[in-house]
This record gives sequence, structure tokens and C-alpha cells, in this order.
Amino acid sequence: MTEKNLTCIVCPLGCSIKVTLDGEKIVNVEGNSCPRGKEYAVSECTNPVRTLTTTIKCDNGRVLPVKTKKPIPKGKLKEYMDFVNNLLVHLDE
Repeated sequence: MTEKNLTCIVCPLGCSIKVTLDGEKIVNVEGNSCPRGKEYAVSECTNPVRTLTTTIKCDNGRVLPVKTKKPIPKGKLKEYMDFVNNLLVHLDE
């Protein structure tokens, strides 16, 4: 059995959550003050996701801020960044 310690980011309380795993199976979650904390901990241990926030280059030398519409798998962040870094947006000014 292994333990993973997380700080919940769902609400301002920032609960310290301890997740006990048996391989990839979650055995226990403790320390959360609300059900959303447990959901966050389970998600973070089984399928972590992130919102990608970055910039895209424009043909006029400027950059535009962008972010994904919804969170993407954490393991795909580099792939998405490589894609975005190769984009060049044309702006009509």
C-alpha cells in the first residue's frame, strides 16, 4: 500500500488529503472537509487533468492569451504545448 498526500484546490479551505492506494485502486481517502475534496483526490490519483493556459504567436509579432475550454489529461500537456507552439495566427487589423 502507498499513500499520496494532496492539498485540495477545489475551495478556499485547502484541506490536506491523504489517499491510500493498493496499486492503482483507491482504498481510502481522508482529510477532506467536503465531498468535492474527495472527488478531487480520486480524480487526481486516477485521471489528473489540467487547464492549459498559454499564449499563441501572431503574424504581427504580438501574442494572444489562450486557454483550453475544459481540462485536458495532465499527461497530454506537452503534446498540446508542442501543437500550440507551432501555430501562427493571422490577425486582421
